[in-house]
Amino acid sequence: MKKTIGREILEWVACLAAAVLITALLRNFVFTIVRVDGSSMEPTLYNNERLVMIRLGYEPEAGDIVVVDVSDKENISKQDKEKKRYIKRIIGMPGDVLRFEEAEGRIVVLRNGALLEETYISSDVYSTMDMVLGTDYTVPEDFVFVMGDNRPRSADSRTKSVGYIHVDNVLGKAAFRFWPLNKIGTP
Repeated sequence: MKKTIGREILEWVACLAAAVLITALLRNFVFTIVRVDGSSMEPTLYNNERLVMIRLGYEPEAGDIVVVDVSDKENISKQDKEKKRYIKRIIGMPGDVLRFEEAEGRIVVLRNGALLEETYISSDVYSTMDMVLGTDYTVPEDFVFVMGDNRPRSADSRTKSVGYIHVDNVLGKAAFRFWPLNKIGTP
């Protein structure tokens, strides 16, 4: 059976449309590629690194590196609002009680009364920003508390402009770093 040129073109267009649709569905609902923008997650992640973010079936957990949408925040700078997404680490889950304290000249975080072991932070000397030392902060239901690993250079839940992040604004987990090639693996 001989195909006409028109039928051949139609088949190619249908295949291409199916490929585009499948790619769009995967990208929007299963995973997406994100780029680190800035220094707030150093030394874990550096500016311009590329990550695969998992969306489908992700449930936030303390310690996860996540991408959050901050576009609904009212007091955030225009430049940050245009970025819309931050990459941060979940420090507190709904119902957790967080407290910042000074111990031996450094700031420590207590979660539910236990010292949070933070081997990933760049410096344990940083500002608590809008949080007050020695005050308990309870993470509201349906919200998480996020911070950057580079505490001196991170706009995060410590500020009134970012504050707690609603779980619906946690877009997914940064599951795999693929760029630069010498750092391929989990962040």
